[in-house]
Amino acid sequence: MSPKISIIIPILDDYDRLDACLDAICAQTYPLSEVEVLIVDNGTPAERIPELSKPGLEIVQLHESKPGSYCARNRALQVARGDLLVFTDSDCLPDPDWLEEGLEELARHKDGALVGGAIDVFVQNPAHPTLAEQWERQRAFPQEHYIRDLHFAATANAFTTRAVLDDVGPFQEKLKSGGDREMGERIYAAGYKLVFAPGARIKHPARHSLRELLTKVERTTRGDFRRVQLHDPRSRAKLFKEAGRAGRDLATLVPYGLKSYIVGKGDNTTRAQFALADTLVHATRRATVLKEAVGTLRQNH
Repeated sequence: MSPKISIIIPILDDYDRLDACLDAICAQTYPLSEVEVLIVDNGTPAERIPELSKPGLEIVQLHESKPGSYCARNRALQVARGDLLVFTDSDCLPDPDWLEEGLEELARHKDGALVGGAIDVFVQNPAHPTLAEQWERQRAFPQEHYIRDLHFAATANAFTTRAVLDDVGPFQEKLKSGGDREMGERIYAAGYKLVFAPGARIKHPARHSLRELLTKVERTTRGDFRRVQLHDPRSRAKLFKEAGRAGRDLATLVPYGLKSYIVGKGDNTTRAQFALADTLVHATRRATVLKEAVGTLRQNH
């Protein structure tokens, strides 16, 4: 008999894309009789929450009133019955052998592990990608880099065990972004293996507009800043240094853009579009760091 697994998906007003995600889960090569899917709504208006049903698939619908996807995931962890835990998002489309590949890799590590699968970014119209899509399909979700160098797996495609999370604890609910990295760092510090599983693939849509992309960048940068503060409160000297570095970086955007053009992929037009988007992403990151550092200095004054 295959092990019982719990797939955890937080959602906020995204039920159309969730339907396609559930269809992809129903098409898995792994036996659905051993799968439960926990959908945790995190603030969708009640009149827009449908009753979910897919033939042969056990779906558990939950609600979490505290805002934040990590609060929602923790709500699912409270009731999940599987010893094997799988995380994805409502806008993701798993390949048919996603579960089989990811769980096979997880099974190789008897003492527990965190496994991150590959995340393939797709665009709405491949013939005419937007600036944001040009950036995302070259830079978004480098899961192997996350696993190998930063010691976490993006929760769009992550596998672990109940025993591991019982040991290290749930997601940090104070964070609205970066909670997957904070948890991954705790798993790594506890001595568990972090493994990239290239065969466990999901597809993830690129952000379509620059506004969507830069809003995400601002959110994730703020999350990274606050994640570091949780474990390493910065002294005034460190904060002054960080603010100064961010300010200097903002003054050198033209050289940064030229470098982005050189390292970009594709023809000249594609590389120019990527370079423009990459420069805007870089500027947003550094401006967010400057704002957070200055705000923290004022709070600590």
